[in-house]
Amino acid sequence: MKGEFEIMPADSGIEPLLEVRNLHMQFPIRRGAFRRTVGFVKAVNDVSFHIRQGETLSLVGESGCGKTTTGRCIARVYEPTSGQILYKAEEQDRIDLAELNNRDLRPFRREIRMIFQDPFSSLNPRLSILQIVELAATEDLFANPLHPYTEALLSAVPKPDPRLRNKGVRIRLEGEVADPSNPPSGCYFQPRCPYAEDRCRHEEPAVREIEKDRWVACHFAEELDLRGFEAIGQAMKR
Repeated sequence: MKGEFEIMPADSGIEPLLEVRNLHMQFPIRRGAFRRTVGFVKAVNDVSFHIRQGETLSLVGESGCGKTTTGRCIARVYEPTSGQILYKAEEQDRIDLAELNNRDLRPFRREIRMIFQDPFSSLNPRLSILQIVELAATEDLFANPLHPYTEALLSAVPKPDPRLRNKGVRIRLEGEVADPSNPPSGCYFQPRCPYAEDRCRHEEPAVREIEKDRWVACHFAEELDLRGFEAIGQAMKR
C-alpha cells in the first residue's frame, strides 16, 4: 500500500491526535529447510494520514485488502518496518509509538484499541492493503468519486430503498487484489481498472490535490466522469 495525504489547513491551529507518517509493514517470505528469507510481502507501503480530535477516518477497501494490518501497526500489535505513529496523549507532547518498546507502550494500550468484526480473518498478516487512492470529506466522496476504485466500491453499497435496488450499474472488478510480494508496475490498481490506459501500466500516479481537501492518485482524475452514490451523499448533507 502506498498513499500520502497531508490535508491540514495551515490556519487550523489544531494538532492531530494521531498522525501516521510513511508507514511500512513488510512480512518476510521464508522457504526451504533453513527457512531463508526469499522475499517480502509489502502489506503496508508508505502510508500517511492524520486524525484530529473529534474526527473519524474511514479506511475503506475490499475484504482481504489488509485494512486490519494498518490498524494493528497503529495499535502496535505489530512492530512496523519503518515510519512514524505520532500520538498526542492528554496533557503530553506527541510521542512516536513506533519507537516504543513493550514496557513503554503499556500506558497507551488503554487508549488505542482495535475492535474486530471477524477475529479469525483479522489475524492473518498476509493480507495486503491497496494504495490509499482517494481522500475526501464523506459526503463529497459518496456524491462525486474521483478514482475508479472508489466508484467500484460505491457501486457495491446496498440500497436501503427496495424500489432502487435494481437501478444503477454494479461495477464488478475482474481479477484479484494485486500480489503484495510481486506488485504490478505503474498504478497498483491498473490490472483491474476498467479505465486503464498504457500510461497506467508504466507510470505510478502521484497523489495530487485536485481541489481543496480532495486528494486522489489517478492520472485521469480530471477527465473521468465517475458515478457516485448520490442518495447517501444528499442524506449526509441534510
